[in-house]
Amino acid sequence: MGSLFRTALILIFCLAALATDARDAQGKLVFGIQGTAADYHDWDRFMTERLQGLFQPRGITGITFVGEEDYQTFIRRGQQGEFDIVKCGPMAYLEIARKFPLTPVLKTAYTVEEGKPTEYRAVLVTTKGEYRNGLPRGVKVGLVSPSSTSGGLFPQLMLRDLGGSESEVVLSWWKSHLGALEAMLAGIVDVAGVGDFVLTRSYLEQRVNKDEVRLPQHFVLARSEPIPSDPIAVSAALAADKALVEDLSRAFRVYRNTTGQNRYSWLEPAGPEHYLGVAEAMEILEGRNRWGRTLRKLGRTLGERFEDPLVQLVVIPLALAVVLLLVGLGFVARWHWRPRG
Repeated sequence: MGSLFRTALILIFCLAALATDARDAQGKLVFGIQGTAADYHDWDRFMTERLQGLFQPRGITGITFVGEEDYQTFIRRGQQGEFDIVKCGPMAYLEIARKFPLTPVLKTAYTVEEGKPTEYRAVLVTTKGEYRNGLPRGVKVGLVSPSSTSGGLFPQLMLRDLGGSESEVVLSWWKSHLGALEAMLAGIVDVAGVGDFVLTRSYLEQRVNKDEVRLPQHFVLARSEPIPSDPIAVSAALAADKALVEDLSRAFRVYRNTTGQNRYSWLEPAGPEHYLGVAEAMEILEGRNRWGRTLRKLGRTLGERFEDPLVQLVVIPLALAVVLLLVGLGFVARWHWRPRG
């Protein structure tokens, strides 16, 4: 009886924790940012002025922006419920959401040309054309960071698909997409795993002090599916207040999309469904969901083979005949060895 009572109390406290938010001592919502908060110093004033009528009935006095540059510390603080709102990478959002429920409401959209949205993918790129026939043992691969989606997570999965096991690949981390690319161009590494945007002239010209940047001949060995960009996600307590979330999202979009801070990015609506592929990739890299990955790879292979006329006319009918034969033999065996009496 006593143990049941204690269990009930624990459940009540847990539910109460989920039902409250992480407001600071001044009654402000806490906005956690993966990285530095220096770029967000004007957001607090803008949000407080714009949303004053919405905040006051809820006892909210404004928004406090808190930056955390250390990835693991940011994850730990998020999982402990220190943030009402977070802006972070897809992997950080999913790591936090494993222990502290979060709902994405916005995501950053990028472009390499002003006004023209572009898909965002990871690529394995090299200047060595012979690598198109396979990666040699001991190949040196430069990546960005273990916490990077396009510069860490997906390149590692693509290396596996190309046959490069962990024992055959020498990984190094360069902290930025440009750093990994430059290491490959300098011959320090053989292959770079980066976001495909780093290969565009407009991206390079924004970051390299040259009038015109030209890449030498290079080869893309593998390209990932489109990757969702950084989300802005809210806690379960805030997500329950739909009117507040809608107005917050609208205010963020108005500020971010009209202040002209960066003409190459803006905010657009998002939801949990946008990050399912990243969650699946994380499970695969962590050693989970291997059967699912194998089946998907088999499905892609069969899909490619089905376009071959020989497969359509010979292999598929033969495979169906074998399946039917096995099913028939199964019925015959069951009938032959059925109990008699």
